[in-house]
Amino acid sequence: MCHNHSMRFLKTRAYAKLNLSLEAGVRRDDGFHPLSSIFTKISLHDTLYFCFHSFGKQRIKVLMDGKEADASNTMRKAVLLYRDRFCPELSVTIRCRKRIPAGGGLGGGSSDAAVVLETLNRVYKKTDSRLLSEAAAEIGSDVPFFLCKSAAYVSGRGEIVRPIAKRSATYGVLILPDCFSSTAEAYRLLDESGGAKSVFRDPENEIEDFYKPLRAWQYENVFLPVLEKSSSEIAAAAEALRRAEPPYWNLSGSGSSLYALFEKKSERNRFYRKFNKKNIAKTNFFLV
Repeated sequence: MCHNHSMRFLKTRAYAKLNLSLEAGVRRDDGFHPLSSIFTKISLHDTLYFCFHSFGKQRIKVLMDGKEADASNTMRKAVLLYRDRFCPELSVTIRCRKRIPAGGGLGGGSSDAAVVLETLNRVYKKTDSRLLSEAAAEIGSDVPFFLCKSAAYVSGRGEIVRPIAKRSATYGVLILPDCFSSTAEAYRLLDESGGAKSVFRDPENEIEDFYKPLRAWQYENVFLPVLEKSSSEIAAAAEALRRAEPPYWNLSGSGSSLYALFEKKSERNRFYRKFNKKNIAKTNFFLV
């Protein structure tokens, strides 16, 4: 891909996220809903390849699975924002190999954008972490979280990120119903159903739960009841999980992915063998 000596080549991973808890408040005047959520990264990832050009005319190229990315692509937004704000001489080709499914509530697009900002800044060193985080928030509500190395308590519209220390290894299985969940549509349904919260659980309790055994978690995701009503695929997956009784399970983000979590790899493997394979992602994952 990069054969010229005046080029520099980097390969990096963009990890998916899960929302272990997710409360959303009533829509604010700016159109956003306030959030209270525990985010954590998992081992499922996209792979990004960067080729930096240091000669001749500048060019920016962003390829997604071999196809040129359009203006709505988060990586494209990230690279143009970094160029316009911090680094006019930027010249790079970025290729992304997607593994994180779109419309699954796993933050693939946000993670890709954050990795682009982080990698460009590692190479060009044009700004500090605070300004990078502000730029990230302009691309999307979940993007600032992906600049953080661990799990985090996330609030505001997603731009307030409070990193929290890792917990002991946790193993999981991703269940991907065969449907795309639109975030905007999920929020519309939440507003209509009156499911938005007027009061959030105390952040300290949310964070404390994270270190307890999975069965003791008091977390909820406000989108689960709403999406169970509106999507037969999500309802079927949730029902199967309820019957299987893993130590903890939930919906990630505003769907459509669900997941089950286990303290032990052997428990996870046993669940995986018994559970209907049709909707299970090829990649079992663990929290990172």
